[in-house]
Amino acid sequence: MRAPTLPVMLLRIVGGIALGALLIIMAMTLISIGLLKESISQRQQTNTDALARYGDTFVLQMEHLIKLAGKAALSANETTRSSLLSGIVQLSAGLNGLYLLDQDGKVQASSNPNNVAIGFDLSREPAFNVAKNLNEGQFSISPPFMSTITNKIAATLAIPVFEHNQRKGVLMGELSLEELQAALSSLPINPDELVLIVDQRGTVMAHPEPEWVQERRNLSHLAIFQDGMSNTQALRMFYNDQHGHWMIGSTSLMSAADWLVITEQPLSVAMRPLFWMLAVASVALSLSALLTAFVQRWGLRQISKPIERLVIRADDLASGHSPSITNQSTSQVAELASLETSFEHMAQQLQTTIAALEQRIRDVQATEANLTSVVNQLHASLAEKETLLKEIHHRVKNNLQVVISLLRLQARTLEDERAALALAESQQRIVTMALVHELLYREGDLANINAATYLQELAEQLVRIYGPAARRINLTISANQVSLNLDQAVPCGLIVNELLSNSFKYAFPNGANGSIGITLEACAPSNCCLTVWDNGIGLPENIEQNLSNSLGMRLVQNLTRQLHGQLQIEGEQGTRVMVTFPL
Repeated sequence: MRAPTLPVMLLRIVGGIALGALLIIMAMTLISIGLLKESISQRQQTNTDALARYGDTFVLQMEHLIKLAGKAALSANETTRSSLLSGIVQLSAGLNGLYLLDQDGKVQASSNPNNVAIGFDLSREPAFNVAKNLNEGQFSISPPFMSTITNKIAATLAIPVFEHNQRKGVLMGELSLEELQAALSSLPINPDELVLIVDQRGTVMAHPEPEWVQERRNLSHLAIFQDGMSNTQALRMFYNDQHGHWMIGSTSLMSAADWLVITEQPLSVAMRPLFWMLAVASVALSLSALLTAFVQRWGLRQISKPIERLVIRADDLASGHSPSITNQSTSQVAELASLETSFEHMAQQLQTTIAALEQRIRDVQATEANLTSVVNQLHASLAEKETLLKEIHHRVKNNLQVVISLLRLQARTLEDERAALALAESQQRIVTMALVHELLYREGDLANINAATYLQELAEQLVRIYGPAARRINLTISANQVSLNLDQAVPCGLIVNELLSNSFKYAFPNGANGSIGITLEACAPSNCCLTVWDNGIGLPENIEQNLSNSLGMRLVQNLTRQLHGQLQIEGEQGTRVMVTFPL
């Protein structure tokens, strides 16, 4: 059996050392990932479960307090119920207000009579509509909203109240979510970890940065939110957050309110122990490389003697001396000369090729650097413009709110009811325009707004303004996924504001019931139809004179011209106004 040659032995030794080092690194990496995953999972789940239990305890305590307040209110005199509820609110840090409602949603007692008066209709509140059909001991919680009392995020908790096993109504309590924000801030988390709470729709309810809560940002598009809502506990090791960063996250569902607690940490920070482990493995690999180099040096010394003799002969031949090859045959001398010529020619070709490749690489690198610089500048410019547009819309909305407040203050000083009414109508028109700017920076699309969302929120504002008279009306809205730009949204909103206000005020006299509808849909390949209708008393016979004398209808006509549209009015069976304009 032939013994292996020295190069073969050297190759086997080097290959064995490299393979062993690679297997060690792979084993250490897999073990580290498993241990680190378990550690991160336990710590994050502990934090999320603790905050979820605190949230459940807070909700259940508020539910117990509201239940006791309901029993106390039923046992008190009608004249002292409101003061009793007001005292309970003052003693509770988690309550902004308490309101006792009858089965029809009318306020019987209020802790804040200035905000919600006795007899006010709250039958459209989501929490009331659920709670009025619940059994004793059950409760419902509304989605989060900005409180008109504290101007901070809040939610409504409603429970049915019973007396002698008979349903007497519903007691609604406005919960302050500042308690959850404080509990979130007190958790023992790392500085680079983020803990937040969202509701079942993905709206942020508690966050270390208050702007996330005030702007009601929505995280329903994140994979960790979707996993968390579908499982009581979910750990998603690797995912992208809203900024495109790789994160490690954990969730826990609050069973009392169906709210979700999310804990997340940057992957680069969480995997830092693994990086240290890989550094140790790299050191081991370096030591293996040193050993390999030693073996290579030993092997090269074993095969260097023949090469040295060949070099000496080549040098002698190049210098014209031949003492070392005097004993060589002529064929051997010719072979050395041929080998020398071939090496020299090959070296020249390689040098020329390498020079050309180096120049090509330099050219490609320069081009790549220029392109990278241009792309980075474009991204930075785009991000700056997007931020600036959001800030502009935010400030425009805030400035319009200041104008609304000034008009409200001016109206309070007027004794002339017609002047005060005109100012109130002007306030609502400015609110309509402010809502467009709010949706533009809140939804994230700075060019277009969702017409369905805009019309729904605008209609809800008008319902709150006109109070009980508007709540007797069945209001339907259909927008069919139509998007409007800023130049279209403001005129459309003002038109709907005028027409819907007219229907609330004049279509149903003497407290009559009825229906009002708003439809926005594509009626042609490039046109859009806005229709506002009601089944009220219709229009008077002298409609042309009323249209010329009414400021609201003149405003509708002017806004229709601004949209380059056409206005059509029908008043035989109820009233139907249709505006057709190009998209």
